[in-house]
Amino acid sequence: MALSRIAKFIKRIPFGLILVIFLVTSIFVSTFMVRNSKNINKSLADTSNPIFWDSKNVFLSADDFYIIANGEEFYGKGDVKTVFVGGDPGSPTYTTLEVEWVENAFPMRLYIYFRSNGVNWWAFEMRTYNAQVRGDWLTYTNNAPYFTSPLNQEFQGDISFTSNDGKGQIYFKNLRLKAFNNQPSFNSDYNLRTLPGTEIKFPISDPNSGYGLSETLYGRDKMVISDQSDFTFLWSVENPNIVAINNISGFCFSGVNPPCPTNNHVDLKGVSAGNTRVNLEVKRISTGETIATTYWNVTISNWPPNSPSDVTFSQEANSLGDTIIVKLHWQDNATNENGFKFTWYIEGYGGNTIISTVDNDEISPIAVLPCEFTQTLRKARAAVYAYNSLATSSPAFGEGAITIPACPSEGDRRADINEDGVVDILDYVILFENFGRYFAPQ
Repeated sequence: MALSRIAKFIKRIPFGLILVIFLVTSIFVSTFMVRNSKNINKSLADTSNPIFWDSKNVFLSADDFYIIANGEEFYGKGDVKTVFVGGDPGSPTYTTLEVEWVENAFPMRLYIYFRSNGVNWWAFEMRTYNAQVRGDWLTYTNNAPYFTSPLNQEFQGDISFTSNDGKGQIYFKNLRLKAFNNQPSFNSDYNLRTLPGTEIKFPISDPNSGYGLSETLYGRDKMVISDQSDFTFLWSVENPNIVAINNISGFCFSGVNPPCPTNNHVDLKGVSAGNTRVNLEVKRISTGETIATTYWNVTISNWPPNSPSDVTFSQEANSLGDTIIVKLHWQDNATNENGFKFTWYIEGYGGNTIISTVDNDEISPIAVLPCEFTQTLRKARAAVYAYNSLATSSPAFGEGAITIPACPSEGDRRADINEDGVVDILDYVILFENFGRYFAPQ
């Protein structure tokens, strides 16, 4: 009986109204799916998002990992470029792990700072970026020291930390972490902190760039030798057509008493792409004997294109006023790029990675968005990279706001159930409240 009444009611509904109901339902479903895709991804990522980072001095792996900063989620996955893993080799008592990437058009960093007393090692501070286009730090020191373990042993466990201000969270499942790896054996009276064969990679240098190297001497006790006045540091490079040694200078490391060596620091300049070796020999001035040596394997890569700048958004409405085209703009600062890569994010609509292959193109449509029931302001951000066949530039970031227009009030007048001259949500409320019985305005 109920089915018969429903069938009779449906027969009374004009075809135009049925079409409107179908379209509105489709928009509701598709919008719900798009806007909840982030939550779906988070559910999958939380169950298994393994990471493996090794800076040679610090090793870190976990079966699951995420960072939350100001409500935004990060999983250690670079949008365009790979994740950078490095750190300061420091000394037998200090080192760092420094991980950098761009995710969802936000710059993100995870820095962990370690100390050792020769018996144990631990982390005394952690930092992440704060989910802003112009990133700043969220600091974790409120429960330090972290990960305390015997030297040469790794820390294991499930870990969740909250930042000092409560706006950040770091989570590791089955974390394995070990600091102060690849340390010298310190089996000599004079030891350098850098192991022979340590790798260095950087691009061809311009007048304002390069790579700094410095060294100092340690004793068997892993302590800095306090009197280094009788030592000289002699640097050489095997292929000066690939790497040049500039600006030989000196300074006093912590624990060294003046007068200090005048040549324990150099700046390396990449001359051309290739591989070579930089050698260091430390001699005693008074006798001429060599007391310690080490070397670095150096790789020089081609310089990437200059980064773009002035990243902005614009929008255009179509002739019906029911959709808008969102465009991304940037300033091209390179002369050797093949095109651009960029990631974008619009609040409520997810994001995507788009590759433009048009040389010197400085504008690209990125999304077509439907109107909403009321005019809505949505935050937007993007990261743009220039690239060629050899390298990808650093990103340029931009942020703005997109105005989503209200849907036009006109529509199929047969769907104007309450005859107020507008087809809107009130008509559908009346329809659904009276489903199963005939309704007509009085």
